[in-house]
Amino acid sequence: MNQEELRVYCTLVKRGKPAASIPLQNRHVKEAKEIVEQEEGLQTYTEELYEGWVTFWVYKYPHILEVIKSSPQTPQNSVRPLDFR
Repeated sequence: MNQEELRVYCTLVKRGKPAASIPLQNRHVKEAKEIVEQEEGLQTYTEELYEGWVTFWVYKYPHILEVIKSSPQTPQNSVRPLDFR
């Protein structure tokens, strides 16, 4: 886990970014939670990304968690595929 990168995301959230996410291996989640929650005073949420990995969210305000949970995992494509019929 890159602690520097995690702390940069925390700084961005503290300065007004609603939330930030970073992919983490499961083995680093406990350490990341301690840094974010205890040292930085922010909140965290994790979603399974794929086997052995999670999306690790950092946010400040409780209502942001509802936004995170309601957002789709994969962005919807605004470009329609070409139809070659």
